[in-house]
Amino acid sequence: KTLFHIFEQFLDDQTRSDLLSERSQLVDTDIWNALFEFQKDGVKGAINKILNHNGCIIADSVGLGKTFEALAIIKYFELLNYKVLVLCPKRLRDNWTVHQAQNNSELNLFLKDRFSYTVLSHTDLSRDGGWTADINLATVNWGNYDLVVIDESHNFRNNTRGKRDEDGNVIRKSRYERLMEDIIQSGIKTKVLLISATPVNTNLKDLRNQIYFLTEGREDAFHASLGIASIGDTLAIAQRTFTEWAKKGKAHQTIELLDKLTSAFFKLLDALTIARSRKHIQKYYSDSITQLGGFPERLKPVSRVAEIDMMGRFMSYDRLNDEISNYQLSLFNPSKYVLPEYQARYDEAAVRHFRQSDREHYLIGMMKVNFLKRLESSIHSFALTMKRTIEKIEALQQRIERFKEFRTENPDLDFDDLIIEALDDDELQEAMQVGKKFTYRMAHLDIGAWQKDLRRDLEGLQILYSSARDVNEERDAKLTELKELIAEKVKHPTTDKQGRPNRKVLIFTAFADT
Repeated sequence: KTLFHIFEQFLDDQTRSDLLSERSQLVDTDIWNALFEFQKDGVKGAINKILNHNGCIIADSVGLGKTFEALAIIKYFELLNYKVLVLCPKRLRDNWTVHQAQNNSELNLFLKDRFSYTVLSHTDLSRDGGWTADINLATVNWGNYDLVVIDESHNFRNNTRGKRDEDGNVIRKSRYERLMEDIIQSGIKTKVLLISATPVNTNLKDLRNQIYFLTEGREDAFHASLGIASIGDTLAIAQRTFTEWAKKGKAHQTIELLDKLTSAFFKLLDALTIARSRKHIQKYYSDSITQLGGFPERLKPVSRVAEIDMMGRFMSYDRLNDEISNYQLSLFNPSKYVLPEYQARYDEAAVRHFRQSDREHYLIGMMKVNFLKRLESSIHSFALTMKRTIEKIEALQQRIERFKEFRTENPDLDFDDLIIEALDDDELQEAMQVGKKFTYRMAHLDIGAWQKDLRRDLEGLQILYSSARDVNEERDAKLTELKELIAEKVKHPTTDKQGRPNRKVLIFTAFADT
């Protein structure tokens, strides 16, 4: 069992007492009337926690309607004239903007409710300007929101520090700092609603960092109300207790852990979280389950492993792994070719924590793993990656040749002191150096040795590309098996409890190319 599932078990047994009384205004809204009974109870409980403790974490299991619950909570506070900000991952932006009042479309199920909240993406916290839809980020008054709703709040589980200069002065705030300092701690008092099915990933520090948004970073915020002197200490003790219990193995029951955890820990969870599982809903809300038509039955997953090539001509994964391991991928490793007399210069300019050569070493390792992941996804994606890598190497070779030509044409020019930006030829400027954030002058590199290694990589990659490109749709073993699986489901669909056929197919891929 995961850490949060064990705590969720405790929350499942909470009674539904002390829930907020329904207010007539909220009861009259379309969003409220669209909710099932268990969702309404979740909304009332969350509003109560927000009013009492300045925030709440909705951690209901996937598929129980956290977004609709959040919309009802937002509507409650909008009826109190609260200004509301919704922060969500960019890919989920449409889930929220579809219900805004300005979206006069049939897709807006709650047009009559006239939702007026603002929607911004998590990534907008990293920007000082520019536009998101019709919102000018340079003019946003970040400190003027009464309620901030953070969808998938686990993305803020790390209280990462932003970029600092040598004296410790802030150059750029992290997203966590921007949210904490500019939205929650600045301006008017801000209440917080966090939404996540997985608020705890690996450690209770994840939960702690999210709770800090409710307390504006104060450890003793619940000292008077809950008798908790330190949020951090309470969760740290719980984490140590869990770690020690987990070391004992599977034979030790969950109830033993619950007995050892402090009352302060449960008090904190009880005060701040709404976390129901499907089992909880089935146990306490049988009428709602009947309305839903029951939860779907989950069949055991079936793992199918397909070959790559129907004709068996493409090499195996193991053989490919050996082949790729032998590549230097020198395209990504210019630091290897720095001439000795210039090495100290680049060491001094190295990025803090890691030398650039170390970064390039890790990048090459990641690229090799990515090659295998692309093949694992599809032979088509793998072929495209080979093609793109070949094109990058060829482009670099052309830049090196352009530099060599210029150096031959200008034998008396001091390339070490050459001001590259002064050259009036953009293509020539590009040929004078390589790298983006960290640049190397071509004049400081052993380009002869680099060209030799580039040619060797190119030869190997071209063989792989040619071999992968030959595996067309007719030879693609995975695609063939997928088609057969789909055809089988069309002919013999699964059925629900009422005997209705289900021919739906949902396909996920790791890469868009696939």
